[in-house]
Amino acid sequence: MITSESDNATSTYRADLLVAGTLGLAMFLINLTLLSRFDRLGVFEEYDVLFNTDPSHRLELFSSGWTPNSNPVHPGLGLIASLPIRLVALLVSVITTASSWPSSELEIRRELALLLIPALSGGTISTVYMVLRKLALARGYAVLMCLLQAASFSQLIFGSIPDHFVMSGFFFALAAWLAASTVDRGWMPYWLPWIVVGTGATCVTVTNLVIIEFFLLASLVASGIPFPSTARLCVGLAGIVLGVTGLVFAADNFLYGRAPMHAAIEDSQGFVEKFRDVPSVKVRGALPALQESLAPLAVATTMNPMTNSKFYTYYEVMFTLDQPRRPFVSTAFAALLALDAWFCRGGTRAWRAMGIASLLIIGFNLTAHTFWGDEFFLYSQHWLVAITLLLAAPLARGAAITRWSAGISLGILASEIYLNYKHLERILEMLRLY
Repeated sequence: MITSESDNATSTYRADLLVAGTLGLAMFLINLTLLSRFDRLGVFEEYDVLFNTDPSHRLELFSSGWTPNSNPVHPGLGLIASLPIRLVALLVSVITTASSWPSSELEIRRELALLLIPALSGGTISTVYMVLRKLALARGYAVLMCLLQAASFSQLIFGSIPDHFVMSGFFFALAAWLAASTVDRGWMPYWLPWIVVGTGATCVTVTNLVIIEFFLLASLVASGIPFPSTARLCVGLAGIVLGVTGLVFAADNFLYGRAPMHAAIEDSQGFVEKFRDVPSVKVRGALPALQESLAPLAVATTMNPMTNSKFYTYYEVMFTLDQPRRPFVSTAFAALLALDAWFCRGGTRAWRAMGIASLLIIGFNLTAHTFWGDEFFLYSQHWLVAITLLLAAPLARGAAITRWSAGISLGILASEIYLNYKHLERILEMLRLY
């Protein structure tokens, strides 16, 4: 019996969906296991214990949508996270009440909020796999690169803490898929998916729109679209996304009765002043941040300076990667990424788009967070997908290059597993002690 080409394509797509689902489920279970251990240790009742994350505040925001002030930096975070959770919790509470299950709606909402981030972390890995397959990377190599991202310190940590960073990473993975699809079409992208993904990312953090624009820009440039048309499309998407995000922000403030925006602006200014380092000092951590996203050589601890404040009640230590580094390792890794970007340049149009977008994303984030924000690792989800795409690029080239690149990737994966297991074991042990 002769199998048609369309039947083969359908069979391949179904197999890819199965592999993507398996990878995503494995990531979800790993993150959920870590999250459960952190929760039992009381970490989610605190601020800043794990790499300056705020799980206490975010968990309340995800489960109820409540926060005291309007926040233009995260304009729709509360609404897009809490509204689905509230609706599902309401349905579940009706079912559990009818079955005499002793769970209140508040308890159900908290449990759903805890599940949200591991689920999105799993979704990120599944989406990255589908992106790599759309870029015509062999299935085995696509799995290898997904394992590399799944075992990264950034994915393990931020996928196991109820905070918003993995939400950004999930939307960036979706944007990468849209960019690859746009190159396939060779012209005008589908507007609706770009608007939905762009609005979701911007609602999480307003600067995420820049990264979405980088993916769109790179896909249009790689497709050979004339610059005037490219500029119009990028500006048009930005305008629509900002308009929709503004409506979401207004709805969020109306539904939850936020305090006036000026209070949030004052809080944001205080945050900037608190964490603003001298750029000439902080820039030394820029290149190491790329390597530390995958597997830091060491995790430092410092005494919590606000143990006795009203926000801190238990842990006396904080975990951080803001520490002296080994410049040789981080410089070598940055050089590897630069070489991988060169392989993108010589590949297909879709790979050129991924290379352009990845370099823009990494450059933008390292520059922006040199001047604003806390330690670089806190924002590593913003460039982790870009790193994965760059590391995957040589695997789509000639046989000799592919063998060398696969060997390097396997070495990185082995280092991740060894180092990150040690780091997590030490973190959990210190949390038990303190």
